[in-house]
Amino acid sequence: MRKIPLVVARGARVRIAVPQEDREHVSLGYTRSAKRNARLTPGRPGPRRLRVADGDPTLDFQACDEPAGSWWSGSVYVDGPRCVRLALIEGTRREAVRLPFGKGTCRSRSSRG
Repeated sequence: MRKIPLVVARGARVRIAVPQEDREHVSLGYTRSAKRNARLTPGRPGPRRLRVADGDPTLDFQACDEPAGSWWSGSVYVDGPRCVRLALIEGTRREAVRLPFGKGTCRSRSSRG
């Protein structure tokens, strides 16, 4: 898990999606339900253990009309070291991003369409 704040410009609507082929390994934790679904590790007191299954594969974010836009506090859940691919979609614009989780760096590839 890695905390990644999300900032959306004033009035914009953005969708973040984990590609279908990665959903077994990666999910998004920006909703209360994702945090509520987290399981306690049996027999061990302490913080909740978050799993990929606790997150969401796709989320939509609508910024308010404030000049600074809107921000959300959340996380990306992964089941091990990997380069995570996410699709960022705003209207007809689509951008693919790659984020390293325990892998050092990812080869950067971006596509717009």
